[in-house]
Amino acid sequence: MTTGLLITTAGQAAIAADLAGGADLVLSHVAFGDAGGVPYLPNEAQVALVNERYRAAIASVAVVAGAIVIDAIIPADTPDGSARPSHGFNVAEAGIYSAAGTLIGVAQMSNGYKPPPSTGQASIATFRFKLAVANPSAITVVIDPQAQIAVGRQVRPFFMVVDGVLNAPPGAPAAGATYVIGTAPTGAWAGFAHRLAQWVGVWALSTVPTGHLVVDNSQAEGATARYLRRTAGGWVSAAASDAAMGVIRMATETEAIGGSEAGAAMSPATMKVAQRAHGQCQLRYVGATEIRLYLEGGDIVRVAGKAVALPAAGVAAANTAVTVNGVAAQNLAANTEYLVALGLAGALEFWTKATGHTRDTTAGNIGVEVIAGHADKTLVGMVATNASSQFANSAAFRGVISWFNRRSIDLLGATTPFSTTSSVGYVELHGPSRIYFLTWADEAVDMKVAGQGYNNTTGFSVSLGVGVDGVFQGISGGSYAGTGGQSSFTSGFSANTLSEGLHYITPMGTVGAGGTGTFSGAAVAVIRG
Repeated sequence: MTTGLLITTAGQAAIAADLAGGADLVLSHVAFGDAGGVPYLPNEAQVALVNERYRAAIASVAVVAGAIVIDAIIPADTPDGSARPSHGFNVAEAGIYSAAGTLIGVAQMSNGYKPPPSTGQASIATFRFKLAVANPSAITVVIDPQAQIAVGRQVRPFFMVVDGVLNAPPGAPAAGATYVIGTAPTGAWAGFAHRLAQWVGVWALSTVPTGHLVVDNSQAEGATARYLRRTAGGWVSAAASDAAMGVIRMATETEAIGGSEAGAAMSPATMKVAQRAHGQCQLRYVGATEIRLYLEGGDIVRVAGKAVALPAAGVAAANTAVTVNGVAAQNLAANTEYLVALGLAGALEFWTKATGHTRDTTAGNIGVEVIAGHADKTLVGMVATNASSQFANSAAFRGVISWFNRRSIDLLGATTPFSTTSSVGYVELHGPSRIYFLTWADEAVDMKVAGQGYNNTTGFSVSLGVGVDGVFQGISGGSYAGTGGQSSFTSGFSANTLSEGLHYITPMGTVGAGGTGTFSGAAVAVIRG
């Protein structure tokens, strides 16, 4: 049923004030009454209905031929916000009210009877009112789409597309432009925070039920605020999390490896990548003042349960102005062993070897080797400085090793310069012939000493053997030779029980019961990573 409206004196004043730039006129409700049983002709002086029986939220609004067209519905059951119970009445009068409580327009109705459900009858009536004003766009209308749902006229889509979240109405909106009203609205939207505003020639302000979702086209695809959900307190991101159901997207490989994106799901393929990605690096010697963590088979190292992506050039560290034992801007000490770790910031740090390392048991980082007591420092290598507090890497001093992607390392010492001894027990023949090396506790070291020797006394032998850290290892190559005689021999030894850290191998020699032995030999070794 379509009905014209008589604009009241108070309504005319409110419209004129709005058009003149004064207080915004916001239409919010339609009231229906029974005129006290005596139908009448409306008059401009009215400020209320004669006998209001039901008040309905505005269900929809449009601008047609310069007039504001408003729909209101009387449902089968008619309790309302005024706490009136469901009841039957003759619909003899109707009025449109503003949000401020002003009767803007009044209409005479047909006096048809609206029965209550208790009579066994169910009647749903839709009424359409036309309000002719000079500039409809100056007026705002609050609607309640749930009223339409109640009569089956519109099924609300689960997703609704909006053009943004604003606090102030835009100056020249396109037809159909829709916005989420922010937390501090102004102008025609003042007092209507969190509602939906749609431009239909006037601003139609819609209440939104808790749980409703919208898509904000002003936000980039993948942005946290692109999908919004209505809550009791306003609008929040609709992205799924471990605390709330919501919109979810598939994680990228980088996100899956990092494990820090709570709003993305993993496919079996990305899960497989995430599970295997760790230790894609190798610590190497660059120069006396630089080591570098290079990429090896990828670029990921897991730190504190997150994936740290190494830059293409790797991560460098100097022997000065570095972090040592958690203290920044320190210089490395001379002749000192350090564990090298990678932190969450992607920088290398040094920890004295005595700090130790351990396999982490923290959820999300289980099995990762870390500095003891520091689960956010992933072990990547070990260094031993020389007497100049610098890094060293030569055939006789292997002072940089990697925890990841280990390879066999060769060592070769200088030849002893015809060293002599009269000792009947094994002694080191020549200190400068030592070969120094770092090793992890789980590595094996194959070592040997090869050379020549003779005893200056006929009938006495000479023997050449391998020493580790100055201690003879129990296997030797020996010979018996007279005065002026010379023998060649090799002594070999394989160790897989060396403690972690810096060791040295040295040629050791002995004579029999007498005489003096003369030796020329060198130590060689291979660290099997």
